Amino acid sequence: MCSTLRQRLRDTAVRAILDAAERVMIRKGYEAATMQEIAAGAGCAAGTLYLYFRNKEILFQAVAGRHLAAMHAAGRAALAGRDEPLEAIRQACAAFMRYINGHRAFFRLFLQAMPMRIGLLRRRVDRSILRDHEEYRRAERRVIRAAQRRGQVRRDFSVRQIQEFMEAVGFSLVEQFVFASRPPSIQKQWKMLWEFIAHGIGVQQKPALAHNVAGGQTP
Repeated sequence: MCSTLRQRLRDTAVRAILDAAERVMIRKGYEAATMQEIAAGAGCAAGTLYLYFRNKEILFQAVAGRHLAAMHAAGRAALAGRDEPLEAIRQACAAFMRYINGHRAFFRLFLQAMPMRIGLLRRRVDRSILRDHEEYRRAERRVIRAAQRRGQVRRDFSVRQIQEFMEAVGFSLVEQFVFASRPPSIQKQWKMLWEFIAHGIGVQQKPALAHNVAGGQTP
């Protein structure tokens, strides 16, 4: 068997396992889900599953990594797709919100299995997820610096302080929205998020401009 075909078969098997793991963990919860049930859901023997993932925690990391990589890719695309830096930050936040709302069941599982407290999150997640997250953060810092140079973002705080503030606000609101039995619409979620962020980091502006930047037009 050629190496290319072998890799394709391996990739197909991994996708099937990750899909099954996500379904089982969402249905039963991380703690109650078993590797045997996940193997059955993927259509393979438990021994085959262990050839790819040696335990449930590593398997969960892979499930999480797939989602977080896609979410960060959407954020980086939003940052790169705008010439105006504050609008780029706004659109990146919107991209995150859209992705999370499109995968609420997974993020509920993620937060239950690994509470999204920033320090704890960074200590416990797989290194590949951390690398992807830091790649996004570097891109975001470049945009924040550009916004500071244009006078769109306050300069009395460092770029990293502003970034930490944005991240903390975002995590806190996401946790509320994901666990709400009747979450507000994505438009209302987005408006609340951007109001917090824009009013926390933005310089004082004329009312009309502040309204437009802070979310008068939802993405």
